[in-house]
Amino acid sequence: MVEVTTLEVTAEDDQDLLGNNVFGLEDELENTEQVVELYVRLRGETFTNASRDPSSSQHLLRSRRSHARSGEVFDQVPGFKSVSVVEFRPQKDLERGLVVLVHYAVTLEVDSGGVSSHTLDSSPS
Repeated sequence: MVEVTTLEVTAEDDQDLLGNNVFGLEDELENTEQVVELYVRLRGETFTNASRDPSSSQHLLRSRRSHARSGEVFDQVPGFKSVSVVEFRPQKDLERGLVVLVHYAVTLEVDSGGVSSHTLDSSPS
């Protein structure tokens, strides 16, 4: 996600030119949002056609449970803001048939450098 900021420069802002902060831009770019998408396989759940239908009761229940569980996990990730369930997908499992993959979109607040490799590599316990 790219955020465009319009700045209005006044005579008071001229003093910022002497320091590291050009027109206050540094402060405004320090934190931004980045969306990271990922897939998680649900244990013990089998994929059905109702999993694809957002109006089905199975989809709604699974979506609520997945959202609540993921929120508990992602709360531990630095910069976590929100998580949403994008969709459920089938994945073949040799032992169990079709299992459920949850497609998540996780919004993180990051500095102007983006999501660090430390954040991506961290695995909440």
